[in-house]
Amino acid sequence: MAVLSAIGMALAPEGRVKKAVKLICGAAVLISLLSGIRSFDYNGYSRSLAEYRSDAEKLIEDSMEEREYLKREYIEERCRAYILDKAAEAGVELESVEVNLDWSTDGYWYPLGAELSGEGDEDAKYTLSKTIESELGIPEANLEWIR
Repeated sequence: MAVLSAIGMALAPEGRVKKAVKLICGAAVLISLLSGIRSFDYNGYSRSLAEYRSDAEKLIEDSMEEREYLKREYIEERCRAYILDKAAEAGVELESVEVNLDWSTDGYWYPLGAELSGEGDEDAKYTLSKTIESELGIPEANLEWIR
């Protein structure tokens, strides 16, 4: 409608006719704009906004869960690497280390226990157990030796 109005105003001769054409074209453009607003689906728009808000909340929740999962994985890996390093220093050959974490009431992950698979003499295992207990806070009772 705006394009037709612009063409009409460009073709109108100067003077009173051009003013009348401007007035008519302006009214026509205004009417077409108002009819678009009148036919706007407010209920559909509200539904779309509610769905968008729900989707956004779900994405935020999912990203928070993913962040906590990644934090947990990071802490487990750091504890596992630390135990493997200390095992090598103590002379214990570990094949695998599984660290168990727990969620504290203060809002963070902490090592609760570990499953150690490997070989070494009892003194070396004892030394490693004490190091893990003092450095990571995992009680010796929560260390499970396999083999």
